[in-house]
Amino acid sequence: MVPQTYSEGGSPAGIAFDGTNLWVTNVSGNSVTALLASTGAVVGTYSVGSYPRGIAFDGTNIWVANQNSNNVSKLLASSGMVVGTYPVGSQPIAIAFDGTKHWVTNNAGNSVTELLGQHWGDCSATYPCRNKSLGCGLRRNQRLGGKQRQQTTSPNCWPALGGGRHLLRR
Repeated sequence: MVPQTYSEGGSPAGIAFDGTNLWVTNVSGNSVTALLASTGAVVGTYSVGSYPRGIAFDGTNIWVANQNSNNVSKLLASSGMVVGTYPVGSQPIAIAFDGTKHWVTNNAGNSVTELLGQHWGDCSATYPCRNKSLGCGLRRNQRLGGKQRQQTTSPNCWPALGGGRHLLRR
């Protein structure tokens, strides 16, 4: 089988699938393009913020991290209509949906923003990413059987991917 290549709009950076369409961020066009996955036909191209990078689908909406606008655009997957724009940290480049909340990485801000609220994005909380050898919120505590034990200062702490950075969740 020969791979197919489809034109999409300009400097593609991120891609998400909604079950029917592929949504591609167009960095140089400040837009996203929806392509029909079965044929590659362009369904539409929709304006978002400046320098869109990351993109995610939550079952109803397409979420786009706009790096140079320091915000996230929310589009209806059914129409491509922008239904919200939400401020996040400095230079957001990636976004993920965990089934409940949206998480945005802020490259220049060394942080992760959690979009909150009944309508996702009504408000947000930003958590710092720290560079700690023992992990986020962890400290050397006491000796136990000749080995150092680590104790968290928060029960909701887990390592983020890459570079020894960790994120702290409330």
